[in-house]
Amino acid sequence: MNSLKDYSVESLNPPDERPVVLFLGHTGALGGAELALLRLVRKLTHSQFLYFVVIFSDGPLVAALAEGGVKAQVFPLSQKLVRTSR
Repeated sequence: MNSLKDYSVESLNPPDERPVVLFLGHTGALGGAELALLRLVRKLTHSQFLYFVVIFSDGPLVAALAEGGVKAQVFPLSQKLVRTSR
């Protein structure tokens, strides 16, 4: 498994010179914040920016983002940390 230090904007292999926008999500489950993120990236102008999402646990959000043409990478965190509440 790769760690975050193994990745850079250059490793995303952007196909052109569009600026890269990175979104972070704590879970791949489809809850309120994740659905809002999904709606947001579907409405954004993809001709101006390249959008990339880092998610800290796998789930249906990854596939839903891919269907919308948004790259997503899962970097698993411990489940104890993922389930930490305020």
